[in-house]
Amino acid sequence: MLQISSPELVARVFKTIRVIRESLKVDKGADGHGKCSYFQLATLKFIKDHGRPTMHDLAVYLMITPPSVTSLIKGLTDAGLVVRQTSKEDRRAVHLMLTKKGQAFLDDHLLVVFGCIQGLIAVLSPKERLQLLNIIEKMAASCQ
Repeated sequence: MLQISSPELVARVFKTIRVIRESLKVDKGADGHGKCSYFQLATLKFIKDHGRPTMHDLAVYLMITPPSVTSLIKGLTDAGLVVRQTSKEDRRAVHLMLTKKGQAFLDDHLLVVFGCIQGLIAVLSPKERLQLLNIIEKMAASCQ
């Protein structure tokens, strides 16, 4: 059996993640909407899934600094995809919501990303797909 050192394995995992992430960059959605980065798509999906999250919630989820979240959200608000709303309970808290345009943009781009992921998985045999799923789930469980 081929032996791979831990540093080599880590390097290969990082390289693979980077390559897959690069392949998921969306130049245009299925309906021709503009470019969308991984962080933009993850942000829109997080907002959709969590209703009215705060900027802080988003920073924690994306594991980025509050100034980075501010910059990310500014671009999405300028594009008309997200609106900010100051909390009535705590004026320091800002809640995020998708606009109708943001929802359509997200839905459109998710179709393209799902297609890309299906293409990546298509090169695997059914047995390899099951093995991949088991490995990913085992790794995710060890992180909790």
